[in-house]
Amino acid sequence: MSIEFQCNQCQSILRVPSEHAGKQAKCPQCEFINMIPLSSTAPTVAPGNPAPTYKPPGETTNQFSGPVSPSPSGNPYQSTTASAAQSRFEADRGGLILALGIISLASFNCCFIPGLLAWVFGATDLKKMKAGTMDPSGESLTRVGMILGIVATALHGLGSLFFFAMFVLGVAME
Repeated sequence: MSIEFQCNQCQSILRVPSEHAGKQAKCPQCEFINMIPLSSTAPTVAPGNPAPTYKPPGETTNQFSGPVSPSPSGNPYQSTTASAAQSRFEADRGGLILALGIISLASFNCCFIPGLLAWVFGATDLKKMKAGTMDPSGESLTRVGMILGIVATALHGLGSLFFFAMFVLGVAME
C-alpha cells in the first residue's frame, strides 16, 4: 500500500510506500523536503499521468543507473548537481586571462609580460578544459584573453624589431 500526498511547494502528487509514513521525502520535481503524512491526503492520479516516486533523504536516483550516493558534503538535502560540478572541475581563470589580454593590448608599448602570461595561461587552461579537468564555462573568456595576449605579444615583438632596426639604421648612417 502507498501513501499519496501533494508537495507543499509545487503541488505535484507524490506516491510513497506506507512504511515511510511520518518521515521526510524530497520532491523529485522541485526538491522541496515534505513531511510524509500518516495516510493519503491527495486524490488518486490518472492512469496516464503517474505520480513521481519517493526519494529517501540522503539517496538520489538516476534514471539510468539506480541509486547514487548523497552529496560529497554528507548533507542529503543539498543539491548534488552544484557540488558534483565543483568537486569534478578545477575552477577556470577566464576572467584573469581576459584581463591580462586587455591590459597587454592597451599597453603593448610598455610591457609584454601580461600578454605572454595571458598566452601561456590561456593555452594551459584550454588544454585542461579539453581534457575535462577544468570547468568549461569560462572557455570563451579564456580563448578571447589568450588571443588578445598573442596579438599584444606579436605587436610588442614587431615594435621591438622596428625600434631595433631604426637604431641599427641610425648607427649605420653616422
